[in-house]
Amino acid sequence: MGSKNHNPSIARKISREIKQGTPPESLLNLAKTIDDPYYRSLSFVSIASSIKGRKSKEFFDEAISNLRRVNQAWRRIELLGKITKILKLSAGDKKDVMFDRILNFISNEKGENAKEFFVKYSKNFPDEVLDSLLNTSLSLKNYEFESSKAVIRIWIKQKPVDSLVSTISKVKGELRPRLLGYLHFQLNKYRIKIKPTALSLALKSPNTEEILKYLVRICSTSSDLNEIDKVSESSPSLMLALTARADRKGFSKEAENFVAKAESQINSLKSSNKKDKLLQK
Repeated sequence: MGSKNHNPSIARKISREIKQGTPPESLLNLAKTIDDPYYRSLSFVSIASSIKGRKSKEFFDEAISNLRRVNQAWRRIELLGKITKILKLSAGDKKDVMFDRILNFISNEKGENAKEFFVKYSKNFPDEVLDSLLNTSLSLKNYEFESSKAVIRIWIKQKPVDSLVSTISKVKGELRPRLLGYLHFQLNKYRIKIKPTALSLALKSPNTEEILKYLVRICSTSSDLNEIDKVSESSPSLMLALTARADRKGFSKEAENFVAKAESQINSLKSSNKKDKLLQK
């Protein structure tokens, strides 16, 4: 059997022995026999997270060095996820520093693989570094929304949302109302109340109709729908979206009100294909 096939079993042996009480540093030479950087990194993390002091940082540096040697992006992301799981369960005293190192690393990763890291592994981050986790997700070009949504889901389960709302409220462009809308949806789900509501903050932006339709889709209460109605600016398309959402949520009175407004707005339009399509809806 080749050495590559031994690497996973050696890494598992090191993890197992640490759990059984073997002094972590006594396993250092065994970890050095691993030639696959993926499993070598995992083993050094297991050792580093089980001791305290300067040597913990030294061994973690070695783990990060090996992490950089993993060629495939998807494999690096998977490895980072496993490392966060080890750190989550560790008894070491440098966890916050180690998590910050991981965030520095992930900030240099690009594409959908990086997004998957946030979706799958945000749950492993402690409260103390959630602010840094969110700021990193917000910087993930082209995947800011999905990755930050994952952080929001974890945050509201673990710590107060004041700083979360503050950070999202400072985000530029259309991402701001979209994330505030998603936050509003999650807060409603867990019956967490804040004032002003995240939806109210989202509606303060100069939103496009597309953004307003997204905000309609995250509405959970009739008051949410009525709040968006106030800023609809005679948009038949948006009024139809409000009608559909109200109907889906069982708010029959509101649905009737919205559909009546939609009909009135559509009838005021000049004859056109757009008008015909709106009437069909």
